[in-house]
Amino acid sequence: MKIKGFTLTEVLITLGIIGVIAALTIPQLYSRTRNAHLGAQLAHGISTIETAAGLYIYDKNVRKLTQLETVPSPTTLLQTFAADKYIKMSSFSDLPDGLPDGCGSAYSLPDKSIIGSCSNSAVTDFNGSKGQEIFLLSSMSVNQKKVIEGLDFFRMTIAGDGLIYLPGRDYDSGATCTELEGGAGCAGKIAANGWKVDKKIYEK
Repeated sequence: MKIKGFTLTEVLITLGIIGVIAALTIPQLYSRTRNAHLGAQLAHGISTIETAAGLYIYDKNVRKLTQLETVPSPTTLLQTFAADKYIKMSSFSDLPDGLPDGCGSAYSLPDKSIIGSCSNSAVTDFNGSKGQEIFLLSSMSVNQKKVIEGLDFFRMTIAGDGLIYLPGRDYDSGATCTELEGGAGCAGKIAANGWKVDKKIYEK
């Protein structure tokens, strides 16, 4: 009895088809995974710093951060509660190029994303409440030499009431967000989209 098998040509054609399908689908799967990770990190980072601010306000027995002599920086908030195990963190000094000038004093959160403050920290939110400018850097971008605002790192304001305000959503509705170049408004648009990153949030 003769057993029929596959010819070399048939095997090569099959492998070629599989390769084409993989080449078309793997980048999309990677992009979806990265975007889901990015949105989750942004939401977690904001929740972390707002929780720290709320605890700081309670600890100082005031109603707003602006009632203190100096508005604490995000890293001050993180340092204050790290010892009490509210937040795990480690010093991170070697930030990649591409962050705004003067941004540093950064610390890593449990999910390995990086949060810190900028030197031009005296900013005003849309309610006119003096706050602090901060940034959040995705853990997937930490090792990159050049990072893009709104795609790799996000700038935002922590206001006197301890809440975070995002460009493009709250105090800067004109901030742009483009798919290829990022932009200040990306964080707000991602938040408004339920922390889901997809192409519909980007301006064309």
